[in-house]
Amino acid sequence: MSGYAILSIDKNSIQKLDKYIPEISKLRRNIWIKTYVNNDLGITENKVIENFREFNEEVEKYKEYIYKIKNFSYFFIALDNNKLIGFSIAKKRFYKKSIDTLFVDDQYQGNGLGSKLMDKMIKKLNSPKIYVDVISYNKKAINFYKKHGFSYLNKHRPIILDRITPWIFVPQIRMRRTI
Repeated sequence: MSGYAILSIDKNSIQKLDKYIPEISKLRRNIWIKTYVNNDLGITENKVIENFREFNEEVEKYKEYIYKIKNFSYFFIALDNNKLIGFSIAKKRFYKKSIDTLFVDDQYQGNGLGSKLMDKMIKKLNSPKIYVDVISYNKKAINFYKKHGFSYLNKHRPIILDRITPWIFVPQIRMRRTI
């Protein structure tokens, strides 16, 4: 890994993110395929792949989501020679500060990039309590968050990921970092 840069984007500079949304959507798709598959719950790789629309439509929907949350969110993109290698979203909504998204390209995992994105989000949120929701069987993410001071707040808070698993509950946990 050569040197990489992390750019901070807020509601006033959101247009800078536009050119990276196709790459963010691709990274998101790849991460979801690796993260959400759980045959015991009936969440097959095909179901996860089916969750994603045709690519151009997926890019537009994700762009809509980003613009919808821009007024209470901070975005960070990690670039290696203009190639997107990581992306994160921190939300600051009313009293609740949370980590919404943290994606790192497989080739860059284990090199501290996720930790640097996390540090940027924590600093930007500037709160004694920060929350994150994690799929309970995503042990890699749970261990990552524990490493950054998060602990279990509650376990097995079921959610429905409607496009992936209509009527199938996915076990999720909420974690909190308190300083």
